Amino acid sequence: MSDKKKNVETEFSFDFSGLANKIGEVVGTIGEEPETSYFDEKIGEATVAKVEINGGMGKLHVHPVEDESLLAQVETKHIGKMNYVVSQSGNGAGKTVKIENQVMRGGFRGIIGGMGKKDLYIDAALTTAIPLELKVETGVGEALVDARDLSLISAHVDGGVGPATVYLPEGDYKAKVEAGVGPLTVNVPAHLKSTLRIEGGVGPVTVNVPAGANLTLDVEAGVGPMTIRLAEGTPFMVDYDGGLGPFHRPNGLVQKSKKVWQTEGYDLAAESVFVKLEGGVGPSKIVFVDHEAEKSKRKNGE
Repeated sequence: MSDKKKNVETEFSFDFSGLANKIGEVVGTIGEEPETSYFDEKIGEATVAKVEINGGMGKLHVHPVEDESLLAQVETKHIGKMNYVVSQSGNGAGKTVKIENQVMRGGFRGIIGGMGKKDLYIDAALTTAIPLELKVETGVGEALVDARDLSLISAHVDGGVGPATVYLPEGDYKAKVEAGVGPLTVNVPAHLKSTLRIEGGVGPVTVNVPAGANLTLDVEAGVGPMTIRLAEGTPFMVDYDGGLGPFHRPNGLVQKSKKVWQTEGYDLAAESVFVKLEGGVGPSKIVFVDHEAEKSKRKNGE
């Protein structure tokens, strides 16, 4: 193997908590002290809504709300200023909610001081009752965006600095997920009518595709490894546009052209996955996995 190949296949490893701790040890209590705030907004007469969440420092968790009367319910522990902005249109039929941690207003001292504080968070619970245009910028820290039970018109998740996990629902909506600096895991639904766009960043990206999937993925790899994990037996076709890194795919595929491969019988399958894959600096690969066996092992602590 050439030195170039070895370089692009190097495994990526990140320890953001360690980085934050080391910086925190140096700066001590420099920066603003954390504040806790709460916000909620009722659905009211709204039939659709746009929700924009700009994360700050610390953990971000986006998930369904329990109170069916609420459009959004937010709890935060933050540094810097926390903004909650609500606007209406169409005599109240449409609402826009913007949730933003303006940590930059604390300046460099505020940001560095925040990196040493482990308990900062934004917990944003959103309605499942009306369709949403959802935009999330994850910020600096661990992020979990669980939109599986949400009704979406569109979704855009933009990764920041730190590990991020995204769950998307079934439906007919436009979606884009962008990696930042750190590992990204995207759990896609079995059925999605519109093309799902996924862009790599700096760090490994993992895309989990469940059994019985019928969808199209438009994937652009970045600097880190890109891995698309299909349920065993999934009929699929991949159109691969090469990058600097190598491309690995399952054995036994039928090559249709210089850059197109598919499983045997793909053209006759009632449900299938089409992958448009643009390679990046790191390796790209498509693998078959047994998702249920993996879940069982995790449940049993193996």
